[in-house]
Amino acid sequence: MGGSGRPRRGRPPQAHASLPHFIHLSTTQLSQ
Repeated sequence: MGGSGRPRRGRPPQAHASLPHFIHLSTTQLSQ
């Protein structure tokens, strides 16, 4: 109820930005 486009409270945006970062690290290790 309400807060349709707003991010959930207690959920920092860092976690969202960590997703692509983790994938990049995984790809780099796989490429090696």
